[in-house]
Amino acid sequence: LLLVNVPHIIADARSLKILFNEMSTIYNCFLHEQEPHLPNNEIRYFDYALWQQEIIKNEQWSSQLIFWKNRLAGYENLHLPLKGKRSPSMTYNGSHVQIEFDAILISNLRKFVLLNNCTIHMLLLSIFYLTLRAYTNQDNFLIGIPVSNRNHERLENIVGFFVNLLPIRILGDPKTRTDLLKEVISACMSAYANQAIPYDYLAQHIQSNRDQSISPLFQVMFNLVHDDSMELHFSDTVIEPIQFNGVVSKFDLTLSVSINANRIIGDFEYNSDLLDRNLIKDISEYYLSAL
Repeated sequence: LLLVNVPHIIADARSLKILFNEMSTIYNCFLHEQEPHLPNNEIRYFDYALWQQEIIKNEQWSSQLIFWKNRLAGYENLHLPLKGKRSPSMTYNGSHVQIEFDAILISNLRKFVLLNNCTIHMLLLSIFYLTLRAYTNQDNFLIGIPVSNRNHERLENIVGFFVNLLPIRILGDPKTRTDLLKEVISACMSAYANQAIPYDYLAQHIQSNRDQSISPLFQVMFNLVHDDSMELHFSDTVIEPIQFNGVVSKFDLTLSVSINANRIIGDFEYNSDLLDRNLIKDISEYYLSAL
């Protein structure tokens, strides 16, 4: 049994792929008595961290901070129907409900994306917004999305935590799904252009009075994952991953959509202390039918 325990604070998903690829390369080279040749990175994560600290010190994010203050002014926290009161501080007990897209739906989604010049991420995010609006009667909330934040080729093969979280806010009052999709595209593109500010730094400047019972800025997340699974490839060994069933939920609700060549699966991870399982099943079914 090989157990690799990597705290998420020091490595993102991309880093784990790099780590597993290098472990496989080293193992297979040693097995055949060869010298492994790994990428010779010009910089390390330490250099990136120093650069980020220097930017904070010199207030080089000032223009992006102004953008976010204007973009997020007057937003509201999202209030999903809770099964009880929140505790004074956040809890992270979680569970999940899964849905699977059928072949006809997958084909229709891919055609729609091509015809409307958008990404499947933006399309699925827009339907998630519609679903949340239907269950809360709110339209002024934020949805968090992760970005890889590796904006330079020299960062591509470095192990470290680069991922950042961006708050997406839908402005205006889109009357149709076409209008909503256009607004989601605009919101995502403007967020991508101002993604350098770390989530915790942004939260400190936008939300000065932190409510310890909820996550800063947004209570729900949307994540699209292209399922190129992380695996070890040892040439003389058959390796089988063991599924770990422990579930925590960092937010009230997170929808993670996993896509590969033939399947699309949606996973609704929710805080089981706050949200009832039947509610999440209803939300997942509504989301699927809205597509």
